[in-house]
Amino acid sequence: MPHCLARGSINLDEYYYVPHISRPGETISSHDFQQRMGGKGFNQAVALALATGGGDQGKVSFYGTVGDDEAGAGLREKLYKKWRIRNDTLVVDPTKATGRAIIQVADDGENSIVLFPGANHSEVIETLEKSWPAGTTHVLLQNEISLASTLKAIASAEKLTTIFNPSPMLSEEEIVEFPWSKIDWLIINQLEAQSLLASFAPEKAPDKIQEMLRDLARQPALSTTRIICTLGADGVLAMVPGIPIVFVPAAQLEGPVVDTTGAGDTFAGYFVAELMSLDRQEVKEAEVIRLLEAATRAAGMCVERAGTVDSMPAAEEVERRFGVSRGR
Repeated sequence: MPHCLARGSINLDEYYYVPHISRPGETISSHDFQQRMGGKGFNQAVALALATGGGDQGKVSFYGTVGDDEAGAGLREKLYKKWRIRNDTLVVDPTKATGRAIIQVADDGENSIVLFPGANHSEVIETLEKSWPAGTTHVLLQNEISLASTLKAIASAEKLTTIFNPSPMLSEEEIVEFPWSKIDWLIINQLEAQSLLASFAPEKAPDKIQEMLRDLARQPALSTTRIICTLGADGVLAMVPGIPIVFVPAAQLEGPVVDTTGAGDTFAGYFVAELMSLDRQEVKEAEVIRLLEAATRAAGMCVERAGTVDSMPAAEEVERRFGVSRGR
């Protein structure tokens, strides 16, 4: 049975619901406030658990770090009680505060996020003799933990399928030195694609996203990496070696856009869940389309609801809505 280890961040998120995203120097009032669990690593682990039938199915593990504080204790308890994801792999660093995120959600669904990494940038987990679950086949990474922790996870995943969502994007120096050849699947958005190309080939500045992805795929560092580029409401593109560039439109919505905060993490979790259903590394064009369609359907349902993990649909909800089962 495939098993994915999500190594990433976990935060206490504070949501402020505002008429519009505040501008520099502007003070605005929030008409609602909520606290929730968050962090891209945690968010994607939840999406993955929902997509594979729940954390109790044993297909998902989450490795992360919190502080020795009230927020960390609350996150540790809820990780299993609410989401049924193992909490014995959530390490406490007494020298750090638990990570936080301040999120503005505008009435039109757009969002703005300020991150305080706190314990997410601790490297204490790398000093422990804590082995990954037996049978781990996939490793899912983002960029809200320290780069040293990410590199250690990649090195430990040498014979596994690695998926990397570099959000927030690495610095130019980090991009040039990063071991991209060890990443099997790269999930980025259009702005992140621009940042990558500007670091690898600053002389290139194509207007069209398709040409940008072709230029990225021509870079020696990315020649073997499969690139997935999300375009929000415009759909998603995939650049996979040996396959023509693939485009899949965004899923048809049934209601207005309420909150886009969790869409990217929902996409990543469902994409990896569908990827885990494949029995081999090499993929055909039809399988790439299936991967993208599964992820865009879930992300589309997500933006019709408020919240991040609270907006993520369960697999059976997606199947009822679109009449398609996972793995097909």
